[in-house]
Amino acid sequence: MYIVSYDIKNNKKRNKVAKILEDYGERIQYSVFMLDVNRTVLFQMLERVEKAIAKSEDSIIVIPAFADNIISLGTPMVAILPKNSKGIIVCGSE
Repeated sequence: MYIVSYDIKNNKKRNKVAKILEDYGERIQYSVFMLDVNRTVLFQMLERVEKAIAKSEDSIIVIPAFADNIISLGTPMVAILPKNSKGIIVCGSE
């Protein structure tokens, strides 16, 4: 599993990258996606993203994630932990 975050200034490019990432995983924050893919698929996704960004001003960060180590505070957009995970979700209500 990987967490992918991006910082892209141009709206058109940012939307294009988001659509590419939606092909591979789920959005868990506005500019953060969770991808449950193998390394081969990850690098295929990165090749697509590389064509859509300006590397001199945009950034993509890919972080390997392990469900047992994920801690979430608040209400995530999607379920981010498998049912049998030992990760922690702290949900709050206002």
